[in-house]
Amino acid sequence: MSRTRPAAASAAAVLLVGLAAGCSSAHGDPSAGSFRHGACRSAAPAVLSAGEAARDAQSRDGARIGDLVALTRAQRRLETVRRDATPAERRQLDRLVSAIGLYRLHAVGHTVSPAVARAVVTAQHGVVIRCVAQRTG
Repeated sequence: MSRTRPAAASAAAVLLVGLAAGCSSAHGDPSAGSFRHGACRSAAPAVLSAGEAARDAQSRDGARIGDLVALTRAQRRLETVRRDATPAERRQLDRLVSAIGLYRLHAVGHTVSPAVARAVVTAQHGVVIRCVAQRTG
């Protein structure tokens, strides 16, 4: 065994730890504190919860009650928060609310698929981009 393998493994571990330090989850979501103040910050816990539940649901066919409860709570919170959002933020929040609604309809009909959960993940990512990447001091 050469000495380069342990060094490469150590470098990779340091890189992964460094990347994870700025994130709140293994999926790369930022912490709620990274969201811009205002509607984005108010929506952050619901946005992050929706993403986590949808990624969990995406890994299997069928809805789990815990994911459904988390998504329902997130949807209700987002419907309230969106009233104070800027038009651009509201568009992204509305996409997430709609994707969660579609997931819930499929759950009731017992037709949830990874693609339906992926739509929630995609919409959640859009909110994160709008609320974190364009953050102002």
